[in-house]
Amino acid sequence: MKKVDLRIKKTKLAIEVALLKLLETKQFQDITIQNIAEEAMINRATFYSHYTDKYDLLDRLVEEKLSAFRNHIYEARHVRDGTLYPERFLFVICTAFQIVERDLYFFKVLLANQTTNNIKDRFVNMVSDIFTSQFDVFFGKNESNRTMPKELFLPFIVSGVTGTIFWWIEQNQPYSPEEMAKSLLNLVINGPAKTMGLHISN
Repeated sequence: MKKVDLRIKKTKLAIEVALLKLLETKQFQDITIQNIAEEAMINRATFYSHYTDKYDLLDRLVEEKLSAFRNHIYEARHVRDGTLYPERFLFVICTAFQIVERDLYFFKVLLANQTTNNIKDRFVNMVSDIFTSQFDVFFGKNESNRTMPKELFLPFIVSGVTGTIFWWIEQNQPYSPEEMAKSLLNLVINGPAKTMGLHISN
């Protein structure tokens, strides 16, 4: 059974890699099952034994990669009930960037190809869902402690998180995951004005 499972995993990996390779030179709508089968060195019947069509392949591939990031953040304990834990924050954010780095080829190819199920929108929606559903868990239920309305904070933090990750991918990771975590912790604790050395006049 283990040998069969390993063979299936290898076949699926070959199909996924084949799709990504093809997306480097073709638009998604121009890729055929035959193209994928030839690139993966399998026959069409083998492809259809694992996926309904190319849309099913892409959707499951995207979900697999995004779920790793989603599950990591959901299980994190770096911000709880209105308290920020700096050391945990560093670990969680560093690991989040490492997760993206592990699947860097996937993210770079799909971000560069605008016809692939719009990975940017799916990533943004995922992060938005995390912050929206976990808002009280992260920041506590006592609204009197907040100086910014929730409806303003959510789009600000979501665009900041996703924009930073997209920039990091597209700029070929100019900083390590550890450096990114330290910079973001500094920004979170001190705010944009202090982080950039602005003098606040009276």
